[in-house]
Amino acid sequence: MLTENIMHDCLVQLFRSKNLECFCMLLSTIGKELDSDRSRPRMNQYFELMAKIVNDKKKPAKVRFMLQDVIDLRKKNWIKRRIANNSPSQQRYNNTSKLLHHNYHYDNNRSQYVNTVLM
Repeated sequence: MLTENIMHDCLVQLFRSKNLECFCMLLSTIGKELDSDRSRPRMNQYFELMAKIVNDKKKPAKVRFMLQDVIDLRKKNWIKRRIANNSPSQQRYNNTSKLLHHNYHYDNNRSQYVNTVLM
């Protein structure tokens, strides 16, 4: 298990090297454990810098949105949102795609999917 100081060093190195995508992925994974009373000032520094980058329109949108997602995650006490859609229309789509998937197989000779019901 890595110590808290080592993880902070990793985050700082990623941030300094402008590898912000990896920085966001690591912080969203370990942020809850690092956001303790002892290291809150350090975490606040990260998030102040992240907010500045989010507001900098010269930075790529992908990076700004990733940083904003981590900021939002911290605001929600590190509880990740669930991406589950169990609506009736989604269930119908899932059932239909399963049926279609079972009725087709990949024919290597033709390099395409072939309907097994019509064969």
